[in-house]
Amino acid sequence: MSSTEEPGTDVVVDVASGLVIAESYSFSLVDTAVPVQGNATDRQPEPGSLVTVGAGSVLATFASAAETHEPYVDLECWTAEPLHGPGDDPWEANARETLVVPVGRLALMSGVSGQEAPFTITVPPGRYRMAVWCRGRADARAAGGSFPYGVEHWLVRLWPDTGNQEDQIN
Repeated sequence: MSSTEEPGTDVVVDVASGLVIAESYSFSLVDTAVPVQGNATDRQPEPGSLVTVGAGSVLATFASAAETHEPYVDLECWTAEPLHGPGDDPWEANARETLVVPVGRLALMSGVSGQEAPFTITVPPGRYRMAVWCRGRADARAAGGSFPYGVEHWLVRLWPDTGNQEDQIN
């Protein structure tokens, strides 16, 4: 695990970035050490939601703006809630959720075929807060029948849920 110091008490403990396949307008955050239950088509986000929290191996399902493409995702785990947001670049949408990580081997997986992204992070099992930001959604939609690579960009941050955190970041 890598560790990068940041000002204050929040420290990044693991980071992974790259392209993931979005199919049927979605991709999921999964705990690969937990047996899969159900089939991949069960992993659909709730209508109108940016992210839908799941249970078991499927921790969260993200609602992509284009049917089939490869969004770029930054997946981060922090020791505590980050004291700062995602930076100065504009983000079109954001959401916050709480999820439970059963084992802690996390990967991103395509929406239907279950193809795993080539990057993972490892976190301790437990209850986590998650902040999600997304941009490039209009450009991904406008691509139409093409297969855009990295046009839609996601930032997903996780940190342990201590039960006393306030919504500091936007």
